[in-house]
Amino acid sequence: MADNGGTSIDMREVQEAFRRLARQSPALADRAAQLAAEAFQSEAEIIAPVISGDLKGSGFVERIGIGRWRFGFGIRYAAAAHERSTQSPQYLLRAIKDNARTFIPGAFRRAFEDQGR
Repeated sequence: MADNGGTSIDMREVQEAFRRLARQSPALADRAAQLAAEAFQSEAEIIAPVISGDLKGSGFVERIGIGRWRFGFGIRYAAAAHERSTQSPQYLLRAIKDNARTFIPGAFRRAFEDQGR
């Protein structure tokens, strides 16, 4: 898990960082969004406790539009029980907040590298 120096990150900051990079490289935006969503989902699955069982196995990443990907956990009961609220998905938010500064630029870098293959 990346260390962001103990500072918090606003979700609007995450969205703006992605938009800024997408404007610079629109051809890479969709692939980068997919890679970032996969990285955030993988990190959320790592930090979810083992006792969450089916929660960890229910992770998904799906495309909902060009440059738009959704990720999360697919089991509502388990997610609600382990997140303590359906409104506050702590594992997903923690994965994003702790790693956005590295995962988003990394996703664009990897999309660019994949493009050359």
